[in-house]
Amino acid sequence: MKLTACILLLFFILSIPAYCDIAPVRGIGSTIVPTNNDQVVMLSEDVTIRVIDSQKSRFKPVRDLLVEANFILKNTGDETELEMGFPFPAPSKKNPYYFKPSNFDVLLNGKKAKFSDKECKEGDFSLWYHWKVKIPEKETLVVTIRYR
Repeated sequence: MKLTACILLLFFILSIPAYCDIAPVRGIGSTIVPTNNDQVVMLSEDVTIRVIDSQKSRFKPVRDLLVEANFILKNTGDETELEMGFPFPAPSKKNPYYFKPSNFDVLLNGKKAKFSDKECKEGDFSLWYHWKVKIPEKETLVVTIRYR
């Protein structure tokens, strides 16, 4: 009986799907999305979240989260220019703790990039940070996103 239970448990665990792709976008700032180009592929995604003491209050330190996401993208074709974006959901009755991130930065191959934020009324995400990028033919690009 124990063997049967272990086999069923193992079967259940192995049947749970795992996803690692840039679409569909789900969650808080979960991924970057090329909006008008299909020749750029993501080679890897690495997300680090650290708890830090951002300031001292009268009674205890105020905790904050520092998020850094590194995406390695490869252009498989000719030189291309595209717009990329990073989403955040809106606060709602269901999720009242979502808020606009602070200290948001985009780095392209280690250099700060200019970006804009855009509020959206449609879709799952109310805020998009977006920027334009040019990737030379057959080149790799490292996109780093940082925010608190």
